[in-house]
Amino acid sequence: MLPFVARRDIGGIYRVLQTHGYTQQQIATLTGQSQPEVSAIIHGRQVMAYDVIERVLDGLGVPRGLAGLAYHPHHGATPGAATPGP
Repeated sequence: MLPFVARRDIGGIYRVLQTHGYTQQQIATLTGQSQPEVSAIIHGRQVMAYDVIERVLDGLGVPRGLAGLAYHPHHGATPGAATPGP
């Protein structure tokens, strides 16, 4: 799955999950999407929006860094951890 993550190929990630027994509904639940949205992505719709890619990776427990995404101080921080000041 790592090559798909590195390319930010969400459809590829979803297809790998399906080969491991995940249903579209399970993927949708994990990623905060609807089942039709997951289906569209599996069948070729491109995901380009940073916030959607971020949500998908977080929902699947994939470190954002593996996809070349930087961490924003208010996103992905450890709960209860202090965030840096301005």
